[in-house]
Amino acid sequence: MDKQKVGSFIAAVMVLALIAIVGALFFKEVPDGNRDLFNIGLMAIVSGVSAILGYLFGSSLSSAKKDETISKLAATPPPEAPPGAPAPPGT
Repeated sequence: MDKQKVGSFIAAVMVLALIAIVGALFFKEVPDGNRDLFNIGLMAIVSGVSAILGYLFGSSLSSAKKDETISKLAATPPPEAPPGAPAPPGT
């Protein structure tokens, strides 16, 4: 599995978890003794979903793709000049 597929899977699981938890709140009340722990867990999931969506729809993903493209281009040797062509400047 590549990084993109793993990231997409984790993002989907986080979003589905958030939807399931919020949906469950319509049918079940959180006991008073567990309310603080529940709120901390819910805010952790909301924070994770926020970070994922910010990465996927923000500039970070395009920046990562740009860096990957530059790395691939830097690893590729330049094409050879045809015979009889002038040498590039600086050589």
